[in-house]
Amino acid sequence: MPTAVVPTGAASRAAVAPVGPVAACWTAGEHTWPLINAAFDHLRLETRAAERVSEVPRLLLTALVLRLDPPGDAGAGAGDETFRRFRAAVEVDFRHHHDVGHYARALGWSARTLSRACLAATGRTAKDLLAERLLLEAKRLLAHDGLSPVRCGQRLGFPDASNFSAFFLRGAGMRPGAWQAEFSSRSGRR
Repeated sequence: MPTAVVPTGAASRAAVAPVGPVAACWTAGEHTWPLINAAFDHLRLETRAAERVSEVPRLLLTALVLRLDPPGDAGAGAGDETFRRFRAAVEVDFRHHHDVGHYARALGWSARTLSRACLAATGRTAKDLLAERLLLEAKRLLAHDGLSPVRCGQRLGFPDASNFSAFFLRGAGMRPGAWQAEFSSRSGRR
């Protein structure tokens, strides 16, 4: 899969500019999602094509990224700083701490303050963002590290396999083993 955006104009140059030390949260408007999904599907087709023109996936990736609204630092207020610090703390501890209360205590804010900052920055609560990060890591471990669902749950700090399976089902719409099998069949891995 291509990993570089082609900086062809001001918007794509801004997309590749560093956002800061914390992983950024990119957003997209509801009306943009059909276009993002179409660009992603086309990108996936091109990267699987037997006869690839190397420039095409890079251009498609650029088109996909340009559909997103990158986070900006202009006019960063206290809520933005709260959000950034929460995201940084999540990146450090999400494998061990799955509750927003832990991050609130560690950062010296209330869970409600964290959720308000997250809602302002992304439109999603702190709990939602934490769950999304856990699910993303679970999918990465299942897909690319080839861990079993039980081992994946252990690595992510779930007390038992059933808790991890229930969490994954809520977030992905299927059990981790089924998701892993589907991913493997779609990507040609086994």
